[in-house]
Amino acid sequence: MREHHIGQTVIPYEINWCDDRETVGLSLDQSLELTVRAPMAATIGEIEDVLESRQEWLLEKPHQLMR
Repeated sequence: MREHHIGQTVIPYEINWCDDRETVGLSLDQSLELTVRAPMAATIGEIEDVLESRQEWLLEKPHQLMR
């Protein structure tokens, strides 16, 4: 399992590589596990760029799910 760091917050995530995807998608389930769905051609750098651009969502979403 990989980890993304936002300041001192560590967010573990798993990558599901998909043949039929064209974009990188993020989903967070009720157990607060982050899954990244990425096209087979995506690089780790591209995935990390998406995680960087979605930092606000990554920090807010777990609080919404715990309500």
